[in-house]
Amino acid sequence: MAPFGPHLGQILGPPPDGAAPRRALALLGVGYGWLHFAVQGKGWEYHLYPLALFLCALVPFAMARSISRSRLATLRRGAAIGVFVVAVVTLCAKGVDALDAGWIATKSERVASLSRDLGPLLRPGDTVQVLDVTEGGLHALLRLGVRQPTRFLYDFHFFHDQADPRIKAFQAELVSGLEAKHPAVIVVMRDTWNQPGYGRLGQVPGLTPLLDRDYALAVEGNGYRIYAKRVRS
Repeated sequence: MAPFGPHLGQILGPPPDGAAPRRALALLGVGYGWLHFAVQGKGWEYHLYPLALFLCALVPFAMARSISRSRLATLRRGAAIGVFVVAVVTLCAKGVDALDAGWIATKSERVASLSRDLGPLLRPGDTVQVLDVTEGGLHALLRLGVRQPTRFLYDFHFFHDQADPRIKAFQAELVSGLEAKHPAVIVVMRDTWNQPGYGRLGQVPGLTPLLDRDYALAVEGNGYRIYAKRVRS
């Protein structure tokens, strides 16, 4: 597959023959990338990835030496190099700042704590259902080598557009799966994407009654609760 721009050895020379369609495609990609970020209106940095990808594809064209020696061509090259340098410096500064981000240490501590609390409650072959998004619940299961009893890795999709029949079907599938497979433990992470707090479980029909009937709160951790299956007498 042909690259978007010239080869590295041609960067300092004029764009090769046939470069115009690739440049046009990259420009269309830049437009799409901007719309991808702007129309969603969420502001998350990963929504900028398509824009960044196609901007990178345009770099060879911006850096290529124009045949023209006009003042406009010189200014264009200078502006392109300036934007490139500013982008690199900004990204490097952001990367250095992220190396020692406080949230990483906090999340690592939570994963370690949850793993320690879960270990004594499990026997070989036990399953654990985690209600979480990105607070470390799944990381703890990976550390322990424990599977979930249902197909639901995250819980945020249970708590938006709840009038939608598809969301209702998800909720019903979760509860029926827990009733049928009875995991040894259910872990509820306090913080999640759109409905933080443990009270969100009450929005899933049948989930709170199932917990009250079949499980007991075993651990109140820092940002999580562990419910262990009750022992039947």
